[in-house]
Parts: sequence; C-alpha cells; structure tokens
Amino acid sequence: MASPALSQASTAFESDVPQAQDEQLSKRGYLLRRAREAATSQDILLFLIAFRILNALSIRTFFQPDEYFQSLEPAWEIAFGANTGAWITWEWKNQLRSAIHPTIFAGVYRLSAELSKLMRLTPVYRTDLLLAAPKVTQAVIAALGDYYTWKLGERVYGRGCNEAWVALSLTVTSAWQWFCSTRTLSNCLETTLTVAALYNWPWHWSVDAACDEPVDRYGLREDPGQAEELA
Repeated sequence: MASPALSQASTAFESDVPQAQDEQLSKRGYLLRRAREAATSQDILLFLIAFRILNALSIRTFFQPDEYFQSLEPAWEIAFGANTGAWITWEWKNQLRSAIHPTIFAGVYRLSAELSKLMRLTPVYRTDLLLAAPKVTQAVIAALGDYYTWKLGERVYGRGCNEAWVALSLTVTSAWQWFCSTRTLSNCLETTLTVAALYNWPWHWSVDAACDEPVDRYGLREDPGQAEELA
C-alpha cells in the first residue's frame, strides 16, 4: 500500500503535467502567432519598398530647389571632390548647414560609382545608375515612413485593428505622399525618423505608476502589453 506522502507526490505530479502541457501549447501558439505577424509585417514592408521605388522612378517633376541644392549637389561634391561640377550654394560655402543628410547620398554616389566600375558599365548606364540610386534610397526611407505609420496605428489602437489599416491606406493612397515623400528633401527623412521615434517611444513611462507595476532593471516601468506577451 502506497504511503500518504507518495500518493500526494503522485497526485501533484499528475496535476502538474496538464499544466505544463497547457503552458507549452500556449507558448507554441504565441510563437506561431508572432511568426504569422512577423511574416505579415515583412510582406507589408516589402510591398511598401517596391511601391515607393516605383513611385520614385516615375516622378518626373520639379518641386523645390532644396531637393537638389540642399542634398544631391553637396553630396556629389562630398563623394567626388571639389571642381566636379556640383552647384554649391552660399550656405554650404559658409558651413551653415549640417552635412549629415547629404553624406547619406554621398555614400550612395560612391557605392554606385564603384559598382559601375566593377560592372564595367558604359557612360550611359553609369549615368542612369547615378540618377536612380538616390531615388531608390529615398524610396526606401519613404517606405519606412509608411511602415512605421502603420505600426504606430497598431501601437495606439491595438494590433490588427481597422484603424491601423486605415492609416496605412491613407498614407499609401495620399497624392501628396506620392508627390513629395520620395524626393531627396531633408524634411522627408525627418518625417520618417519622427514616425519611427513615435512608434518606439516608451509612452507607458508617461502614465502614472501603480504600486504593482513591473519595472525593469533600471527602475523604469515596463510596457504592460509586452509583459503579458512574455509571461
């Protein structure tokens, strides 16, 4: 006859098995759900990049001088040196502007030039590559702005909500976004950085703290939504 202690241990073990199985199934379901969400996010990002590249390469109009004289012209001089045909305006000559934004396109120019040498492109194709490369770069920046607009909508209204999809639809179908977002203006980069910053900002830190709220190792409040997902 089994002892009471052995019976209790057997009962506890039997009760722990379904609980462990439930936790494993719950974790597996969570991982599958996150995998589907990641696949959806990746698909949307790839679509937005392709869409904005088409957008950038199809634009043939002139909007503002700054899309050239405050970005591409200084970038050309940074990439290929002085006396290479770049039109440099007075504020650049007097060092009144930051070179961070043009430096991005200077790197694109240098990479395109090296790639054209490696591929032994003719002057015509080299010119086409140098013209298209900044546009494609800005298209990726614009696509990231669209993507984080959608993610910010999910952050505000909830994952998979209709409001987030409406926000994505509005930014994709906006005539102004089509006309302006893929131009090499510093404002376009600033817009994308702002939307990404709003999405990643820890908004829960601004809410009044409760005594039982979880905190991280720095003593800062954790995101309740993330805490529930990781539990």
